[in-house]
Amino acid sequence: MRRQLDVVLSALAARGWKETAPSRETPIGDKGTYFMASYKKEGWFLHAGHTDTSWFDLVKVVATEEACFDRLTDEERALFED
Repeated sequence: MRRQLDVVLSALAARGWKETAPSRETPIGDKGTYFMASYKKEGWFLHAGHTDTSWFDLVKVVATEEACFDRLTDEERALFED
């Protein structure tokens, strides 16, 4: 599933979506990994993630209008940046 996500993210980048932060892959203990990528284009944020363990393989992609984030307080917004 990760290869499919990489294809989707490459296609989005080719269509003008810009990474908002470097993609990162983090170990989940000794059980697997979690990959996360974030993109932005024309007032939209897109967050993509892939969880891969020996018993679970999940890809999720969520797009949200930037206007939704404008409603967050500075304290709430800081939670997304850490």
